[in-house]
Amino acid sequence: MAEETPWQQALRYANRANPYPFYEELRKTPVSRQPDGTYVVSTYREIVSLLHDPRVSSDPRKRSGPVPAESSAQPGAEPIREAVISLEPNIITSDPPEHDRDRHMMTPHFVGTPRSPHLISDLEPEIRRLTDGLLDDMRDKTRIDAVDEFAYPLPVTVICKVLGVPVEDESRFHHWIAWTLWTSDPRPPRRRYGTGWQAVARP
Repeated sequence: MAEETPWQQALRYANRANPYPFYEELRKTPVSRQPDGTYVVSTYREIVSLLHDPRVSSDPRKRSGPVPAESSAQPGAEPIREAVISLEPNIITSDPPEHDRDRHMMTPHFVGTPRSPHLISDLEPEIRRLTDGLLDDMRDKTRIDAVDEFAYPLPVTVICKVLGVPVEDESRFHHWIAWTLWTSDPRPPRRRYGTGWQAVARP
């Protein structure tokens, strides 16, 4: 059995708690070809170059060639990939000019308009109140998850306020965001149910 590459090891959920040794190995080779024919780019300069290269696309529908053998071997990989490709592109998975149009539509909500240039800074008292509340909730705990209990709920709650999401719908909005982030994570484990695929709770 072939030895796993640092990238393959970094993707393993068993290594998720501390993937940094594998990232360090990846940085030794800025552009690394993987056994399935794909490439992993792992250093800042090369990544920035790709982000500004018009030949590189974020749209999975523009991918040419068959699914790499390794991905095809993973149970459920092909149906999931086809489902992703069939979805309407969003701001993450679209290229200019569609990406630029969507970004232009979203930006005023967070940087303000000429009539409300201090949109976010005016929320500082509310953000401080939210921050104090989240910290108070952790006061008597001996163990916390900094992401789940602070780094995630604070920005999502502020985003809800900026977008005008009703207070009673915030929990639903949080759920949608969490599900979106989960399903976009590399290779989440899935189990097939009937004709569909359902995510399996991670260990």
